[in-house]
Amino acid sequence: MRIRRAAALAVLFAAACNQSDGKKAGESQSATEADDTEPSRPMLGVYPDRFQCDTVVTDADLGTALGGTATRSESAGAPPPKNVARTCGYLVTIGAGDAGVAESWSYDMDCRPDFEKRAELLFGQYVQQSADLVEAYTAQYGTKPQTNDAGVVMQAPAASKQVDVGRRGLDHHGQGILFLDDDAPCYVRIVGPGAERRLIVAKLVADQLHEANAPMTPHLAPKQ
Repeated sequence: MRIRRAAALAVLFAAACNQSDGKKAGESQSATEADDTEPSRPMLGVYPDRFQCDTVVTDADLGTALGGTATRSESAGAPPPKNVARTCGYLVTIGAGDAGVAESWSYDMDCRPDFEKRAELLFGQYVQQSADLVEAYTAQYGTKPQTNDAGVVMQAPAASKQVDVGRRGLDHHGQGILFLDDDAPCYVRIVGPGAERRLIVAKLVADQLHEANAPMTPHLAPKQ
């Protein structure tokens, strides 16, 4: 009797263990299936020191937008701050032969975590500086156009004005545009001649700049 009872208990114990193991295996499988069904999240951003200008605007696109031929030129300025990509500089040739005109263009962007605070400071500075330059120029020369020694008309400073690009845009000093991008956490600065042409380039950059190709520390896209 004792042997039969012991054998019966052993059978019951084994069955209980099998049931428990089966439940755990099922739970593990369900968890794996849940992980497999979760959509993968892409990486957003490009390390600033690896950023390539043509991932935002190609030479061909810039040349087409400005009605000429654009060639990348290396910036000779100071190295950018830490975690900021180098300035994208271009020489854009309008026309051909002796009638051709070469224009210097550039854009740079700051996508650091405090980019909005930095942009607000720049907006305020650029508005004030533009106004001060216009006032000083008018006080000295009035409204009469000035020429240099070669007889070329010099560009007078211009007051700043709001422009429709990104979340907020400002044309300043008569030579540049500063704007907050609308779908990348960055501010962008455009430098080049002509207010209308600057706005064309600013909108081109704004259209092509996204969080995925912005120069910033790469990170996973948020869960949907």
